[in-house]
Amino acid sequence: MKTLLRLIVSVLLTYGLLMMTACEPAKKSETAEALKEDLKDVKDDVKKQRDELSADLRELRDDIDKKIEKVNDKMDEASDDGKKKLEDAREELQDERKRVEKALEDVENASEETWQDVRKSARNTFKDVKEGFNELGNRISNLFE
Repeated sequence: MKTLLRLIVSVLLTYGLLMMTACEPAKKSETAEALKEDLKDVKDDVKKQRDELSADLRELRDDIDKKIEKVNDKMDEASDDGKKKLEDAREELQDERKRVEKALEDVENASEETWQDVRKSARNTFKDVKEGFNELGNRISNLFE
């Protein structure tokens, strides 16, 4: 009798557990779909951020290139002292351009895992170079006033 009772309880428990897990695959499927959607949204957001940051860095690089060209043009007209100051300014601009180029390369080659760190670093580089670029532009302008 005890064996029969244990058998019935075991069957009922097994049936109950099977019923509870029967609903689980549908939940997992819904969760998986939701995760796929979230992942797609995150990837789209990262791509948008990467494109915007890349565009900003390219624009800054192009501005630096234009300023380097202006410095080169002004060197022909400058005195010896002016040429030395312009050469120093050109070297500074070239160094800043290298920093921007490195940040741009990092942004374009960043993986999803490294994106947050690369984005932060590139934004800091952009900010620093932009400020230095503006300051240097003012100094160059003052040389020829």
